[in-house]
Order: sequence, then structure tokens, then C-alpha cells
Amino acid sequence: MSGLADGTLAALEAEVWAQGREWTRRRLQERLQTDAEGIGAAACRELRRRQRRSICIDTCAGRVRVQVDYGWDPRQQSWRCPQREAWGLAPAERISPLLREKLCFTAAMTQSYDRAVKVAGQWGVAADDSTLCRLAHAAGATLEALPPRPPLQQSPPEALVIMADGWMMRQRGPVWGAKRNRPGERVAWHDCKTAVIFRLDARAHTAGGRRLIVRKHAVAYQGDPVEFGRRVQQEALRHGLAKATVAYWVSDGAVWLWNLREDRFSNTIGTLDFYHAAEHLHAIAAELFPDNAAHAMAWVEPLLHHLRHGHEKCVLATLDELQATHPNSETIRREAAYFTSHADHIHYRAREREGAPIGSGPVESQCLQLQGRFKGPGKFWSEFGSATLMALYIAIQNEEWDALWGA
Repeated sequence: MSGLADGTLAALEAEVWAQGREWTRRRLQERLQTDAEGIGAAACRELRRRQRRSICIDTCAGRVRVQVDYGWDPRQQSWRCPQREAWGLAPAERISPLLREKLCFTAAMTQSYDRAVKVAGQWGVAADDSTLCRLAHAAGATLEALPPRPPLQQSPPEALVIMADGWMMRQRGPVWGAKRNRPGERVAWHDCKTAVIFRLDARAHTAGGRRLIVRKHAVAYQGDPVEFGRRVQQEALRHGLAKATVAYWVSDGAVWLWNLREDRFSNTIGTLDFYHAAEHLHAIAAELFPDNAAHAMAWVEPLLHHLRHGHEKCVLATLDELQATHPNSETIRREAAYFTSHADHIHYRAREREGAPIGSGPVESQCLQLQGRFKGPGKFWSEFGSATLMALYIAIQNEEWDALWGA
């Protein structure tokens, strides 16, 4: 560390830290060399044209240099290095597994690969953004290819909540990087479908009375809704969906979300997000009183009160009357049809009495968190790049990082 005055605690700590890191590096190098000799004695008898080579491995303690064996295996018909195989290193890999884990974690949790490089440099590892990108892609692809995880070891939930939503991510279009006068889509927007799953008894309150979810699990996927639904169902079953006394589905009114519920979660109790329902009532008020915001508010507030406190039939009746008195209003017709299609999903008073949520705030918060990492100035993803990094991000958030790296 530069700029530290001699004798200060910071200077002394930096000096001792550097000495300890160098001791660790040397100790690791010695242990690896001893291990390499043992592996070579046992595994290299069958190798032909056997050679001794010096390889460098970057570790959390710094770079180490080790002598290893290299030769032709007549049974596998390939060149092999038994030490690399035993240590879990790919043929050309120069980064240790523990350092790979730390770099992948840093890449997933910072705002960009450039920032991840700066963070890694701060804790003593020199890296570049292309290396971090390569490591994250490989680790995320491995995580995506893992078999389904077993059910969680926990008591069956009394009530399980499933919320889903979507947000748009910028990706590179078919002509990304081509000349600007070439026809085609340079930037493509793709829907990232997102869900959160949590037990109702996982909710708590802060000292100030604000609600929070102690533990929730997220699912994010950029592909078609069918595969997204399969992934959400698989995760929900891990959390005890089949054994839950009751399960709730909460989302806004997007058609694909309710089609997904009908396809995969038809036994859940559906709830239309209250705040989206309120927006649709405000749209009607704006149609009725386009030049008088005060009158529009005076009209909508009683309806919101009815909707929230168990008088949803009054709201539906009011909308039916409006259609009769305003037969030429497309807005009123559309919004009335919207509420009619969700007539079974607006029983907010009943849901509150059951302790169930009436808003989809947790999944909207999840979408915002993902956008914080994957959406911003200068971020244009390939489908593979965003999918693999998102797999790492979700594994961290779900506290399942060990599924890839081991305990």
C-alpha cells in the first residue's frame, strides 16, 4: 500500500499482511511440489515420452511454480498431466480453484467486470476483465448443467407464496459489431422472467414495523415462458409446494403470468397485485375527468377503499354501470374487462385476514436488484454471457453457492 506513514497501524498491518501472504505462497508451493512428486510416482508409470515441466499457478496467495509430469497415455490416446487432473485444473488453466471462486463471486456481485477487476486488485490479485468474464461464463455454465437439487430439509410449509414478474434486458442483436449501415437489429431487448418463492412464516418485521422476508429464493430465466414455468415449479416443489397446506400466487395482470399460473400452479390462490389494480382504476378516472385531477381522485378513492376492504362486488358493479353509460369509451370497456377477468383474484380483504400478501413488491424488488447488475449504461449482453453470470448471481442470493464450489 502506498502513501502509508511508517509506524501507523495501517502501515504495520500492511507490512505483516504482505509477510504472511508471502509465507503462505511459499508454503503452498512447497506442499504442491511434495504432492506433485507423490502423484507422479503413482500415476505416471504408464505414460510414454514422459517429461518434467514447470507450470505457474495463480493462487489467492500469489503465483506459485511447480514441477509436474507430462506424457502420452496410450490407453486414452491423449497427452496428460496427472498432477493437473488431481488438482482439478483444466489442461491450460493457470488459476487455482479457490481463486476462481473468489473472482467469480466478485464478478457476480459488482456492477461490471471492470469494477470487479478493481475490487480484486484491492484485495491483492491482479486480473483483467476478459479473464473474469471467461471464468464467470465457465462457472455459470457448469452451474446451469448441474442436476436438479434435492428438496430442502425443512418442515412442510403451512403456506407458500409464489410471485412472478418480468423486466427487459438489452442484448446484442444479430448485426452487433457490424457496420452501422448494415440492415438489421443491432440492439435487441429480451424479457427476463423472474420469480421469488418464500414461506409465509419467513416474513418478519423490523423494529420500525416494516415487513421483510427473512429467506426467499429467486428464479430468473431469459427464455420462453414454458421453460421458466418448469424452473419455477421445480424450485417451488423443493420448498414444499406439494406438502403446503395452501399456496398463493401473486402477480400483476400480464396475460403470460396468469397463463403460467393456469398451466403450472392452478391449485394456488391467485391474487392480482393491488397496486396494479389501483393503476387501472386511476386510468378510468383519468378518462372520466381528463381536466380535473381533484374530481378524478374523489371518484377513485372510494372505489379503492371498497376494493381493499372486501367490497370488490361494488367495484365490479360500478364498472358495469360505467360501460352502460359510456358505451363508446374504449378505455372503460378495456378496464372493465380487465377487472372482470380477475374477479376471482381481487379478494384483498380475505387475503389480508389469512396473512397473505396482496402486493407483488418482493418480486418487483428482485427485478430491481437484477437490473442493478445487468442493466445500465454500456451494458449489452450476449444471451450466453447474461445467462451464465445470472446463474452465479442467483446462486449467491439463494445461499446455494456451495452447490457449485463445494462446502
